[in-house]
Amino acid sequence: MSDKICFVISPIGEDGTEIRAQADRVLERIIKPSVESFGYKPVRADQIAKPGDITTEIIQCLIKDDLVIADLTGYNPNVFYELAIRHATRKPVITILRLGETIPFDLLHYRTIFYDTGSETGISDCITKMKEQIRAIDIDSEKIINPVSAAIDIEELSRRKDPLERRYDQLDVTLKELIREISELKARTPYQDLIDNYRDEIDMLRTFREAGIISTYRRREMALKRFIRAIKAEKNEIMIIGSSLLGLLQKYQYEEAREALKKKCEEGIHVKFLLTHPAVADLRADQEARKFKDIGNEIIKSLRILKQWKLKELPLPADNVRLYMGTPTIFAIKTTNQMLLNPYAYGDVAFNSPCLIVKNDPNEYFYFYDEYDKAHFGAWDSDAVIRIQDFDETIQELSDNLEMFERNIQTIRESVRKNEEPQPAAKDAAAS
Repeated sequence: MSDKICFVISPIGEDGTEIRAQADRVLERIIKPSVESFGYKPVRADQIAKPGDITTEIIQCLIKDDLVIADLTGYNPNVFYELAIRHATRKPVITILRLGETIPFDLLHYRTIFYDTGSETGISDCITKMKEQIRAIDIDSEKIINPVSAAIDIEELSRRKDPLERRYDQLDVTLKELIREISELKARTPYQDLIDNYRDEIDMLRTFREAGIISTYRRREMALKRFIRAIKAEKNEIMIIGSSLLGLLQKYQYEEAREALKKKCEEGIHVKFLLTHPAVADLRADQEARKFKDIGNEIIKSLRILKQWKLKELPLPADNVRLYMGTPTIFAIKTTNQMLLNPYAYGDVAFNSPCLIVKNDPNEYFYFYDEYDKAHFGAWDSDAVIRIQDFDETIQELSDNLEMFERNIQTIRESVRKNEEPQPAAKDAAAS
């Protein structure tokens, strides 16, 4: 005997009534041939309770049984009550309806199979469609969306503390719902206009999912507040890339993120910092309307701050901080599962620019995280990096050389501008 049970809910009626005769025809001619070929044993409610009763045993069947088939014919109140219970479980359910009756409004967008027990062709077509649904359910019974489960999803999302994560997850639910609805519309009617209206929205949501984008933010401050959760959850390693890290290490707006990073260090999690080398930092001075040496001084101050951080009970290893011989294009923080990206604009400081947070999953490819992990964070081990052996020696060396760094950048700038100046026209030899 099969271990799989298909529980059947339908109008049943008393013995000798037309309702009972109709229910028997549907069970014997349509449901049994459809489910038994997949190893399900069909059990109808009247086999475990009196017609009209909704017992605890019936409710247990609705909750626990592998598959439920609900016959909506006649709009029986008990059938809809039992269907609602089944919907709340998120388990597979197939709805059927006698040909000629109208699908109830609340279920209009969910696939219902019509049957006609008065026609051999109608019976055969119904069995074929039911087998298709059962086969799809057996392949993937996880993707069950119905009015009740969708409402529960939204309610669960609304209780989450983080509104930005809630917004992203709501978009995910919306995408799944739109895809399912369009599939059903295609199966039933040629609602091409409706499908076209949804297409742009679906393409946008699909693009976000494929990229792994969780959320976007107008300013870094807002993004960092959201990213603190990823920092606190990290168990392996965190890496940060920036220019001077003035904001993260020195500004009060980022104190919560800064303290979260310090705590991870104290727990023994390696936090690595890649800053710009002061020798090239002044290349950004004009872009940020800064004085020469300002950014270099900020970098030196950040090194003094990081020297005080602890890895467990010991000082932060000097090799956890490196200097890059180039100006960064993106301020970024990477954990195992998420990445914050804050692109640098030419005409403003980075922390005033829009940011985005993207995700990583070992079981799924998200190209934003993957590409920046290789192309941006890969700079950590590149030839353009200067390793720090000793904080004090490096800080002293950089401080002593700031004036020289400034002169070098000024010389480069003046040389470039001189080469760009228009040259005097050669004298006309004929006029001499």
